Amino acid sequence: MHFRSLARSMWKLFERIGPSESSFWILRDEPFNLKKIAHIRRTFKLKSRYGRLRAKGLLTAKEMSVQLDVDPSTIHNWGRRGLLRKYPYDNNRRCLYKPLDASIIMKGHGGRGAEHPTLSLLHNRNEVQYET
Repeated sequence: MHFRSLARSMWKLFERIGPSESSFWILRDEPFNLKKIAHIRRTFKLKSRYGRLRAKGLLTAKEMSVQLDVDPSTIHNWGRRGLLRKYPYDNNRRCLYKPLDASIIMKGHGGRGAEHPTLSLLHNRNEVQYET
């Protein structure tokens, strides 16, 4: 979770707008916790990290799998291997994925000599830059 970066952002916000009487309890010399952050988000009508990432156009693993015509587990594997850029949004290691600009999916097949799907990222349409 990006708890520390959110806490830093909250301090900057308070420095800019100044504390009000209703939010004074937040500024006491106690560390930030989830309850304080939830209160701040409600008070100032701030979006969650998930909402901000979705607004930027990031996709869930299921949406990426539909777009690329592969299984969601393949999307998770590619994310773990670094082929897809992923952005975590909570404590449970859930993440959203950045859509691909240009790519080629080589479908795998089962049976003897089974092959997994491979993802090839294109630098331009005429040459393959990276293949796994």
